[in-house]
Amino acid sequence: MITDADIKKLKLERFLTKKDFKKEIGKYATKDALEKLDSRTAEGFLDVQNQLIGIKGEILGIKGEISGIKGEILGIKGEISGMKEDITDLKHHMLTMEDNIVGEIHKLYIENKITATYKPRIENHEQRITKVESAVFSN
Repeated sequence: MITDADIKKLKLERFLTKKDFKKEIGKYATKDALEKLDSRTAEGFLDVQNQLIGIKGEILGIKGEISGIKGEILGIKGEISGMKEDITDLKHHMLTMEDNIVGEIHKLYIENKITATYKPRIENHEQRITKVESAVFSN
């Protein structure tokens, strides 16, 4: 057995005493304390299992909601694609109308230009026809 005299001979600055040992051992859990915990007993274990089952059920519900949202997104994508096609058709129709309108305006422009250029001759022509008709039908 080690005596106080033996310890003094070692000339240690600090040596673990019985009081220090009891203080240190209190900081750590003992086997008995661990076995008394709820998580180590059957009741505590079943409670944890039930909580895990509940969490799994919630996760499955969330997965189902996500699948529903994905379906809605796919439906919206389809609607947007349909709208794009409708807009493309409308744009094509408007361009066709614009071409028709520009064509008609161009025809009117040409007709007005011809009419304005030959107007004096056309009026003179009408007078000449009137004179010829009056001479021919007067007999």
